[in-house]
Amino acid sequence: MSQSICSTGLRWLWLVVVVLIIDLGSKYLILQNFALGDTVPLFPSLNLHYARNYGAAFSFLADSGGWQRWFFAGIAIGISVILAVMMYRSKATQKLNNIAYALIIGGALGNLFDRLWHGFVVDMIDFYVGDWHFATFNLADTAICVGAALIVLEGFCLLKRKNNNKPCRIRPTDCCEIVGRIRQKSSKYKSKPACLNLYRAIAPSWCTSR
Repeated sequence: MSQSICSTGLRWLWLVVVVLIIDLGSKYLILQNFALGDTVPLFPSLNLHYARNYGAAFSFLADSGGWQRWFFAGIAIGISVILAVMMYRSKATQKLNNIAYALIIGGALGNLFDRLWHGFVVDMIDFYVGDWHFATFNLADTAICVGAALIVLEGFCLLKRKNNNKPCRIRPTDCCEIVGRIRQKSSKYKSKPACLNLYRAIAPSWCTSR
């Protein structure tokens, strides 16, 4: 291998194990202590509620006859492999991206285990406001959503860094056109050296020519 595993994003794979332990542990406790449909209030607007999801998020394709189990399992495996490759190609110092990838992989594998072992995904978190209830979800779903949010956040941060370090696109020769439009009568602006001097005078110190 051309580089050490510890120097790549794979160094953060331990977080996948943490997510799996927490997710599968919480599901095990629900299966051992709850009957299907049982609800236990935790806090205002938050319940523990045992539900089974045979589809994807928001019970998408839950009533499709069973083929969706293998369909979503394949998607989870594919996404996990792709993100693992991206972690390998990333540097270990790229913390935000690697943490995001690890969270998504951990969540995907947690739900994958449920699909293959039980044939359904165990959900238990019931968030509600008044009579309105959000779709029941689990800690694996939470890890996936947090990971996706971190990727979006990193995208905004990267865009901001690029904009802050963006070089000036004004070229020295563009000054000739600017000077011509001003219609200065002085002959000192008609030569290219003069244009270059004008550019050096008006360009901010962080500008770079091309």
